[in-house]
Amino acid sequence: MIVQCWTGWACTAGLLVLLQGTASAQIAPSRTIDELKAETQARADRNAYPLTGLKPTEVREALSNIRTLDRDEWAAAWSVIAERYVEQAKAAEAAGQHKEASENYLNAWRVFSFAPLADDQLAGQAEGL
Repeated sequence: MIVQCWTGWACTAGLLVLLQGTASAQIAPSRTIDELKAETQARADRNAYPLTGLKPTEVREALSNIRTLDRDEWAAAWSVIAERYVEQAKAAEAAGQHKEASENYLNAWRVFSFAPLADDQLAGQAEGL
């Protein structure tokens, strides 16, 4: 459908109003800390993005150490788990167990890489996940 605009400013204003309505319809509502944690765990249980490859028991552990939407608290909770994998990988490397070391480094990367995604969600005031 072609819309004729009588003046440039009126057309621009109308387009902005239309786009604003479309954009606001796509923004997820804010979630409480409990809702965000429940959705995070549910996705881990289904092995769904963005928690693909994370173990549900470890996600549960990290979430049990989170009480607020504070970014540092979330980062610390996930880092404890990731650092555990790094230590296991270093020990496996020292023992010449290269396959086990690689698996542990991969798991550490997965957990560390989730932290920025969680951080992005917190920056957006826990909208979506």
